[in-house]
Amino acid sequence: MSKNNGKYQIYLLSNIKSPSNFENQEEEKPQEGQEQEQYDGDMNEVTICIVKAGSEKTMVVNTIVTEGFEISNISFATNYQTAKEKRLDIFSSNTYSGPEMETVSDDLFESIYGFLEQECQVNNDLLSKFADYCLDSEQQFYINWLKDLKSMLWSSITFF
Repeated sequence: MSKNNGKYQIYLLSNIKSPSNFENQEEEKPQEGQEQEQYDGDMNEVTICIVKAGSEKTMVVNTIVTEGFEISNISFATNYQTAKEKRLDIFSSNTYSGPEMETVSDDLFESIYGFLEQECQVNNDLLSKFADYCLDSEQQFYINWLKDLKSMLWSSITFF
């Protein structure tokens, strides 16, 4: 999905996969004085690629979409095609993925979210709808997967 608002070309990318469920992750005990976040819904990972008009450099914003969206990291690529191809290659990539978002100043944190929401029109509602669309689209991939599995296993299944 992409949109051009004059200043920026914005692309939304998602992995075609079943979302993780926070309940399935190992439980981390909160530190003293902190409350543990409780979320039992699905999540989806959405990558936002932003290219400023007149430039090829691409801002790559990786997010987690649950009841809203949370930025997990921000990196930069030389162009959109490279960003698209390398976005899932986090283990072998030597691209700096930016600081932990929890460590940036409040002003910088708010500026980043403000930029996404005001300049790029990327907000909770848009990302939630995009994540839902991707989950719905995944069903066709699942059906094809089942067909491939059936064609591979059918001849080797023995009945008692």
